[in-house]
Amino acid sequence: MSNISAIPYITCKVECGMERGTAFFVDAHRLLTAFHVVGSALNGNIIYVEIEENVYECELIIVKQGKDIAILKLKDETVSHEYGSLLSMPIEAKTHFRFWGYPNTLIGEAVGQSVKIRVDETYIELKGDFDAYAVFEDEKHLTKYAGFSGSPVYADSDKIIGIVTDILDSHIGFISIKSVENELKALNVTFESDYAEFQEVSYGRNESIKKLYEQIKLAGNRYKPKLDVPNQSLKTLFINLWDIQDLEKNKEVLRKSKQVFLSLQRSNPNLFDTPVDERLPDLDYNIERQRDVEYLKIHDVSKWKTIEVALKEESLSWKQIYESILYVVNRQEKVYCIYGPAGCGKTHNVCSIALRLIKETNVYLCFGIQFNKNKGGVISEIRKIFNFENENYLEELQNKAEKDAANIGARRYVFIIDALNEGLDDSYWRESLGVLKSEFDKYPNLALVITVRKPFHKKYELNRWGYRLQHLSGLENSQDVVNKYFEAYHIDYDRNLSGFKNGLFLNIFCETYASMPYYDRKWLRSLWVLYRQYIYMRERAVAEVVDEDPELNITWHYLCRLAHLSVFTYKFHPITRTKARAISDQLCRYRTWSKSLLYNLIAEGLLLADWNYQTNSMDEKPVIKFEYEQMEDVMRAIVFLNTKSDAQAKIIQLKEWIKCYERETLCKEGFYQFLTYLTILWPEKFEKQEIIEEKKIRNNVLLQQCFIEGLEWHLYPVEQKLLNEFWQEAEKTLGYRFIFCVSLHSLNGFLKTLHQSLNALCQADLDLKWTHIVNQYYEESVLCIEDVNKQEYKTEAYLLIWCCASSHPVIRAHAKRKLCRILCNHSDLFEVLIHDFHSVKDTYVLDGLYNAVYGTLLLLQNVELSNMVSLLIYDYHFQDKQPVEDVRVREWLLKILLFTRIQKDGIDLFSKALPPYKPQEEIDFETIELGDEYFGHTQGSKKLMFSLCGFSDFHRYILGFNSNSESRIYTQMQHDQKGSPSMLSLVQLQSMVAQKINFLGWNDKLGELDNEVYSKGRYDNPRERIGKKYQWKALFSVEAQLMDHFAVADRWHNGADGNKRILHPPYPWYSSTQNDFDVTLTTELIDEAEITDVLDKQSPFMVDKQMTDEEWVEQPVTTDDCQHFFVGEDNKWVLLFKIFSEFPTNEEHKDAYLSYETFFVRNEDAQKFEKWIEKQNFSGRVMPTSEQSTAIRLLEYPWMLPYLSTRHEDWNYVSAGDGKCPCRVMLTNYTQLQEETMGLGDEYVEDNMLPCPELMTTMGLYFKGHACFTYGTDNQLASFYASTVHYRAGIPQGLHLRRTVLEEFLRTKGYTLYWTISAERQLIVGATVAPNYKTYSFCAKYSEGGKINWIKV
Repeated sequence: MSNISAIPYITCKVECGMERGTAFFVDAHRLLTAFHVVGSALNGNIIYVEIEENVYECELIIVKQGKDIAILKLKDETVSHEYGSLLSMPIEAKTHFRFWGYPNTLIGEAVGQSVKIRVDETYIELKGDFDAYAVFEDEKHLTKYAGFSGSPVYADSDKIIGIVTDILDSHIGFISIKSVENELKALNVTFESDYAEFQEVSYGRNESIKKLYEQIKLAGNRYKPKLDVPNQSLKTLFINLWDIQDLEKNKEVLRKSKQVFLSLQRSNPNLFDTPVDERLPDLDYNIERQRDVEYLKIHDVSKWKTIEVALKEESLSWKQIYESILYVVNRQEKVYCIYGPAGCGKTHNVCSIALRLIKETNVYLCFGIQFNKNKGGVISEIRKIFNFENENYLEELQNKAEKDAANIGARRYVFIIDALNEGLDDSYWRESLGVLKSEFDKYPNLALVITVRKPFHKKYELNRWGYRLQHLSGLENSQDVVNKYFEAYHIDYDRNLSGFKNGLFLNIFCETYASMPYYDRKWLRSLWVLYRQYIYMRERAVAEVVDEDPELNITWHYLCRLAHLSVFTYKFHPITRTKARAISDQLCRYRTWSKSLLYNLIAEGLLLADWNYQTNSMDEKPVIKFEYEQMEDVMRAIVFLNTKSDAQAKIIQLKEWIKCYERETLCKEGFYQFLTYLTILWPEKFEKQEIIEEKKIRNNVLLQQCFIEGLEWHLYPVEQKLLNEFWQEAEKTLGYRFIFCVSLHSLNGFLKTLHQSLNALCQADLDLKWTHIVNQYYEESVLCIEDVNKQEYKTEAYLLIWCCASSHPVIRAHAKRKLCRILCNHSDLFEVLIHDFHSVKDTYVLDGLYNAVYGTLLLLQNVELSNMVSLLIYDYHFQDKQPVEDVRVREWLLKILLFTRIQKDGIDLFSKALPPYKPQEEIDFETIELGDEYFGHTQGSKKLMFSLCGFSDFHRYILGFNSNSESRIYTQMQHDQKGSPSMLSLVQLQSMVAQKINFLGWNDKLGELDNEVYSKGRYDNPRERIGKKYQWKALFSVEAQLMDHFAVADRWHNGADGNKRILHPPYPWYSSTQNDFDVTLTTELIDEAEITDVLDKQSPFMVDKQMTDEEWVEQPVTTDDCQHFFVGEDNKWVLLFKIFSEFPTNEEHKDAYLSYETFFVRNEDAQKFEKWIEKQNFSGRVMPTSEQSTAIRLLEYPWMLPYLSTRHEDWNYVSAGDGKCPCRVMLTNYTQLQEETMGLGDEYVEDNMLPCPELMTTMGLYFKGHACFTYGTDNQLASFYASTVHYRAGIPQGLHLRRTVLEEFLRTKGYTLYWTISAERQLIVGATVAPNYKTYSFCAKYSEGGKINWIKV
């Protein structure tokens, strides 16, 4: 409990009639006190308060009838006083507080006094004049307590939690702030609600905070708060772990939506095509139903409308359901393991996150080294570490979390056990981790995170126990971290090593660099020099403690001895602790344990005491390891190279060890790392000669792998000729797996030969040798987990393009998005990439390249670059009118030419490249028999057949068998024919796709790769079958062939003659499969300086929670409630569209809705339109609504609209009201929906509200990047709409247009702008809408100068 601080300065004496007491300030002019002290003011007595020996009059404000609490307001408004902070906190047993006041004692009247109190163990909340009570705990033994009435009761940090009202023998009674919080809120008295960190109770946040700070100290130098750069991936993981405040609300949404879908299914059995088991849990049912709903939303407007109306009746929307699915899915798992290599930053990150997390929830951080073996097991050990008072502490914590949930929202308490592998032996943790998982599964509000070093996550059998694994390869955004470290250490270093993403290595490098004279720092490129110098630097601290001459370099010699023993005696295993102590005692004799060399190297963090069962004995033994694995590996290589034998003798020894490696008679992991660093240091020992030049060993697969992995660390660059020769041999033995295990720098020398090698492979061989490797290793490689490499961007670009061969859509999406970012900063790559890749056989690779190129051109808007790219594309792909047979690749190629043409000074090659194209082969319409083993005998081949012909999404939705027997777009009519076309049967289409799959080279070897690969669903799909790639490639190829041969029909509309409307030309984006992937999407913060002045300035939309439900729903909505038309000085920004809504929470029932929609009317129609609309009585929801489209991407708007199969209509008929609107209207806005966000995470959802096409075109509005901001011809911001959480906080909601732009448009076109405003009020009790449902509608007109004229009120 803290001592008295500010509380005396906010309290004062109060007097009214015969009563005296205490009051305290709650704002600059108002005080709180007990009502009985000042109640006689109602009889005419004057209330006085004494402030700094001055007396002031106050007026009385009653807080709540029957409650002994009152507010006093100073009559002298010139007086302003400092005030306290109120806290609404539930009172719990065994909590301690103080109160301060002015009792009727000599000292009390003079200066005031404080009294300690404690809430009884048997405390229960009372229902009388006061709700809380406590026993005196004060050492002062006051005899008089009169005068304390009205005193503030306060907790730690001076937070006031109540007001003293009664003295009862040894107790006081007080009114808690919590019991009157609604009344105080109504009187605009502010208070805090999140009491957790101030409540001093067992298992509370305050206790957790204290324990956390104690534990953080144990991290030592591993946690450097001043150099912290938050890891966003782990930050998201922990948010999903603790933040379950809306979990029940989202579960309720899924429960209601399931009932809606079940009701729809029963009333309309043909509505959904897919049967879904009613017994499935709510979440699983909604996930299963999702596919049908999304299909109907796009392809069947009538059925979708049925679903939409049914959902709306239950106050639901599909977007709300989709978001609830994501929310619940992301919070299902609550037991995680974070694993990664030594030094990757596990400890630093969990310390950093814990200190942030403690502001939100209880966090209990401990370390593996704190655990001991005892009979009570791991649960008992945790109790001892945190000194929990109860054996059933997990149950107590669960109870506390549930109690807090009712007041501050549901949350999980998080336990973190860091570095398990640094404590007890493996067998202990293998057994204990199962116990931990089982125990934590019992408590829904407790989460567990453990961290381990690779490969202990496998040794501990975490998959067996059901831990969710999260890989941490190194520092996220490592370049930012490096910059921060280099700035702190004043380092100027031009080499970017992959080791820098390892926090421990980065720290070692920086400390060593700073310790060296500037003229020696160039040698730090050598790991040999780096670690030798680092150990020398640490020498003095060790030598001082062990009482040895630092000039003897005793630490270096000791570590060399340990490394030598590990290599030559222990076969690359760590040496036993017994042996390490013996060597320590030989070098520094006659030392006690605390003065020994071994003890102090452990204390200094150079060595680590560990357990290892892989020593020469079968039993687990305590061993000694180097704290950083790389240092140990380098030291082993150094001692081996420093032996007296020559190079040839060393080669002979290596060959023997390699045989032992293959026979597993040495430590494989230790030898592999030793060999890697030996290849690095070899040329430093033998006059720049590389170890791969030794003919006796150069063809060894293990050596080749180690050599490639270590290339980045070489002091001397390896000659390119030698690398080329090496690659020719290594490719045959290693394959491509190593590509994802080494740094980009290491691959520089292989880039050209790697590209040539992959390009020479046929489709099947590419997928056999490369694609499945990409699927398996991409997501743990630097390509995925690191940001763009600024030095090796060309190498990265080539690899990303080749990774688009992956069958996994998330990998392809990530690769394309990253490639786009690279191209945006390196336009010099366009020509070389297109030149080197244009003839690649795999159309997935071409799709990746040209998708990224197109996105980059949209973002850069550089006409010279667009012209250059268009010339290349036309020459490579359209000269002979036979572009690549793939509709997706053709789409990007043709859109690049189109985008170039629409730019100012852009060349027009689009007109020369229009389809249809010359057919490249004849089409065979023969329908073939497709048996189960048509593609082969393996399970993978049979899965491919099922996907094409069975009850699969591809068969039913993509090919269309769920509702059709014929294609809706592909005809069998020649391009130059007219009339009613015959449509291609789906059976024929299916046969063509099957034959194309075989033509592409599918075989059972590929099928074997797919044998154990299952696509479980949208939310749990780590890998995709390679067979899926073949079915999609085949479909895209067949569609291109069909477009070359035959006319393409509009799937939605017939022509004027009643026949199918034929689309001319047959653009590739008319394909049967919609392509809504947008490579330009970003998750970076979107901001704009021009709206800084209106941040947080929008008029609020709020529900009056102080009114009763009945009063609120009956109170009419008026024009006074509709004041959101403008934001900014001089009404700078005009609102064009926004729906405000507030749903009931925390057992409330009020549900409110307010929408603003706008449209243009021609000036000549304005008078008759106003005359009509003022007589209508309708909700604005049935006015024409904004067109919503996924057919275009944000940066294709609006210029792409004329090239879509469905034409955009500017002017719309109005069916609202009596249906007799005398004119058509033009909507002011257009909505571009971005539903495909693959590669950005499931939580990314975007809808872009934009000015309508005519407004965009007339005013010359354009984009500057992927943001829902448009700019005018003067380059000023013209409109804004913050569509996702990635926009700066505080941006006014809704679509806003600059007023001056609007007025110029209205004058130019002769239009008038109108708002229709719709409001709703209803009460929702449980899942039911109460019958007293109220709707209101208004209409307003815009007048020049930012004025509003009400047309209908």
